[in-house]
Amino acid sequence: MYAGVAVAAVTGLLHAWLILNLEGGTTPSLEDAQAYDSLNVALTLASSLVMVTTIISYLRWLHLSVKTAVSLGVSTEEPRWAVFAWFIPFYNLVKPYEVVRDLWLNLGGAPAQQALLRGWWAAWLIGNGLSNVSASLFNKIGDGGVAISTALTVGMISEAISVLSSVLCIRVIEDIESMIASRRADLDTVIARADAQQPSLG
Repeated sequence: MYAGVAVAAVTGLLHAWLILNLEGGTTPSLEDAQAYDSLNVALTLASSLVMVTTIISYLRWLHLSVKTAVSLGVSTEEPRWAVFAWFIPFYNLVKPYEVVRDLWLNLGGAPAQQALLRGWWAAWLIGNGLSNVSASLFNKIGDGGVAISTALTVGMISEAISVLSSVLCIRVIEDIESMIASRRADLDTVIARADAQQPSLG
């Protein structure tokens, strides 16, 4: 996920460089344009690879965390459905957030401190929405109805919000991992005390 933050940040800076040149009335040289295209292609490939890797890693973590919460007796969520919810249209606009929110609360997260969760999910939805808008604008540039600077600006804002979403998601994961570790430690203590109170045989 940190790799995704880095790629998004570099992409945003690349877009900002081109926007500043265009808005300042400076036409990039042929060499600069070719360098931009090459770097943009490389970043697009890197972003796709990082995105796939991040999605797989995140869903594996979510499945394991929900499964652990169930084994600890603090959740009745089905681990498989917690993952499948991300792939069901419209349902995936709400259910994945509810899964993580319930996981966070069931493990001991304070209800009054859910701003982190809401901020992460809002940034995720807005970032993805703007990414789709940006892609649509880029497709319309050739028709002459959209300025390239507009498409680049929307893309840059999308990258910035995606970075924010990733940072908040990392924080959410760290909090949940910490709560799981605390729950396990408490359970181990209870088991150790129960074993110590049992009369020894022989």
